[in-house]
Amino acid sequence: MAGRWLIVAPHPDDELIACTGLILQSPNAEFQLVVATDGKLGLSKNGPGVRGYELVLWRRSETAAFCQALGLHKPVFLDFPDQGLRAEALAAQLLVLGAPSPFDRVFSPHPIELHPDHKAAAQACLNVFGGYLGYVTDGVLQDRLGEERAPDLEVELTPKQWQRKQELAECYRSQRHFLTERLQAVERFWQVGRRR
Repeated sequence: MAGRWLIVAPHPDDELIACTGLILQSPNAEFQLVVATDGKLGLSKNGPGVRGYELVLWRRSETAAFCQALGLHKPVFLDFPDQGLRAEALAAQLLVLGAPSPFDRVFSPHPIELHPDHKAAAQACLNVFGGYLGYVTDGVLQDRLGEERAPDLEVELTPKQWQRKQELAECYRSQRHFLTERLQAVERFWQVGRRR
């Protein structure tokens, strides 16, 4: 798979959770990551007591390290307020980003996500990119209602890619506890599915 692809992550670390497999399995694609919010309300209690703008800078450096480790372009940070993302404002920024050279494919959260920032990101992408939109996940994840989301592209990771994803999760030390739980849940889901 090749082309110029955009990943819209509502928060710093969403790209790891949803799109690592896609990136690992698409070496010929040119990825641009856009992080919509500042991540200021992240789970800093799992880091060393970092709060506010200091946490924003820390999370930016984590996302930059993730991109560098995968050979991606530098991420674009739009710095909308965490848990205050508005679809219209994000759509305006995405129009500017896509204007010089259109993206071949855009990946965003699914529109039925429960988190308001994820919903806003999905709506903004639908408004701006419409037919180019794809929902992607490294394995089918269950939302908090227990319903499966049906992505356009479900990427099943090889054991080596899964190991790489876990290594890349170390880039996000401020969110370690949350990410460890999330990645373990996905791994358990796959293991059950493989036994069937």
